[in-house]
Amino acid sequence: MRTHHTEQGFFPYILTTNPEPDPECNITATLYKNIAIKRKQNEKYALYQEHLKKAQSVQRTLCGVVGNNQYTPTVVAPIPAEVVSFFTKHKIPLSPSQDGTYHIKVNQKQIMHALRDEKERLGKSLSKEELELLPKAIQQGRVLFDKSHQNIIFAYRLPNDMWAKFCIQPEYNVKGYEKENLLVTAGVVEEWILLANKYEMIKKEGEDE
Repeated sequence: MRTHHTEQGFFPYILTTNPEPDPECNITATLYKNIAIKRKQNEKYALYQEHLKKAQSVQRTLCGVVGNNQYTPTVVAPIPAEVVSFFTKHKIPLSPSQDGTYHIKVNQKQIMHALRDEKERLGKSLSKEELELLPKAIQQGRVLFDKSHQNIIFAYRLPNDMWAKFCIQPEYNVKGYEKENLLVTAGVVEEWILLANKYEMIKKEGEDE
């Protein structure tokens, strides 16, 4: 117990370690907390909308159309004959279109995945313009087979001697759709990465089909 000195003398008082909470303070704290949560949600939604619009723009450039939703796959180009022959020879399945041919497709969800902020912070992300080089990579780039994941890799040399790497996963399960040969991710790599043992060369860059 402590004492408090006044002109009238010493009066004992007890320090309260657990004062009664003020209901008004609790309401105010909860209000500010909810405002902060709502602001964070709004910022996250705005960022998502920004990424979605960018993905839709890429899809329109690559395919000439925009999907009905973020999962809708759209055609970029036919899979090169060498790749089809390679997969047939090694008895690795590809997803055929309704007419029996094989195509490379994209959707907004995986484009957003390729353009995500984390990759950009690490310096591994392609720009929107570089991602739109996919058709050139399919036609003129280096084509590799990823033996670890059984994916198709299209690599295209950039002006700074780095490489744009596009990863196509055959028979990818697209939500609400059939299995597709879908672009699942893309990024910037140095050439030595493309020379790793996990990759098998299907076609060198610049070679005609």
